[in-house]
Amino acid sequence: MTLETGCFCWFDFGTTDANKAMAFYNTVLGWTFESMGTEYWMIKVGKDTIGGIRKESTTTFKPAEGFQAYFIVPSCKEARSVVTKAGGKLQGETVAIGEHGHFQLFHDLDGNRLSLWSQKP
Repeated sequence: MTLETGCFCWFDFGTTDANKAMAFYNTVLGWTFESMGTEYWMIKVGKDTIGGIRKESTTTFKPAEGFQAYFIVPSCKEARSVVTKAGGKLQGETVAIGEHGHFQLFHDLDGNRLSLWSQKP
């Protein structure tokens, strides 16, 4: 893959409870993690490293709302129950975007807003 100006290349986000966050994302998206010290973990999908999670102070942490990251799942409809069972909170209903698929906004355990995307509902 060639990375050019404007391509998505990385993401990371903060959490006040790394163990809880890693369990949540392992359940919802199948992510695994590799420690990079005591306060940062690389996010892995298979052999690929796609981002990171960093430990944040509970006194200064504010969940992200402006950045919107989308993650592929087989079905947004099926993933809705996985998110809620893992402790996340859905935001609204699944939205169809014509021939482009469907997306579902949700909040993780720290209140970070993310989105699931699937070709089928």
